[in-house]
Amino acid sequence: MKNRLRKSEREAVRNRYAQAELLYKVMGKGAREAEKQMVHFRFAVEELFVEVMAIIDAVKEDAESASGLCESYWNTLYCDLRDLDTANSSDEELRMATSEVVYLAMQLLAMCQGRRHISISANLMEQLAGCHPEAFDKLSKRFMPEVWRLGEDKVKARIQAYMEDEEEWISDEITEMLESLPDDERVMSDELQATGVQPKTLKGDSQLTNRQLVILFECLMGVTLNAQSTNIKALSRLLSKISGHAEGSIRALINNGVNYDSKQTMDDVKKLAELVNPIQPRLAEKLLNNIDEE
Repeated sequence: MKNRLRKSEREAVRNRYAQAELLYKVMGKGAREAEKQMVHFRFAVEELFVEVMAIIDAVKEDAESASGLCESYWNTLYCDLRDLDTANSSDEELRMATSEVVYLAMQLLAMCQGRRHISISANLMEQLAGCHPEAFDKLSKRFMPEVWRLGEDKVKARIQAYMEDEEEWISDEITEMLESLPDDERVMSDELQATGVQPKTLKGDSQLTNRQLVILFECLMGVTLNAQSTNIKALSRLLSKISGHAEGSIRALINNGVNYDSKQTMDDVKKLAELVNPIQPRLAEKLLNNIDEE
């Protein structure tokens, strides 16, 4: 966990998922009850959802690599939460917040059919038992009634379908949603907060979108990126490293391919051409040749 969510960010996550996403609903009631009991740390349901989906998406993307990540996940997350704590929270509050994430990720992965998923779930359960043994029964009583009320079969079907869907990445959706919030709603870095200096933030359109990034890459390299492209995973990782955008959302865009006939793509091409024209007029012309406005 890199940052706590501010009120506006929590509201954005809640507005996006509270009514429409079953996986969020599974956590909601129990997480609110837990938050109420945390006098200082107050780990919000939106933060819980973000962290659980981060584990789920890591496993979804590469279960083999994620299995190594999850081997010490409880301790890693506990230390992350302790570093972010500014309210002198009790050790028990930090332990319970950590265990909520681990417990819910464990339960959702246990509902999946893949052997690797079940293995990682068992690993997380061992960590929970070893690091916070009294938490399991408390969390089961807190969260499982909501699973049963919503329908355990429905929850199983949702998580299984989600793990099989290569185009849906909730963690990436959340990242892009939070990045799109107005600049004054974003969280300052810890260093700037400590000094009290207000950062000079970028305007909302200062960073290339995923689509603009792929369009520019295609034009520069003279290639077309789509589901038939070789080594999509490596390409997505490269573009993610270059741009800072989430890898999963870039991969989904490459899989679908860029539709140069859409109005959004035409607008993106024009913006890119305007940006590069002072530097490389020929590249700007090449970009514009990809769209037909007739």
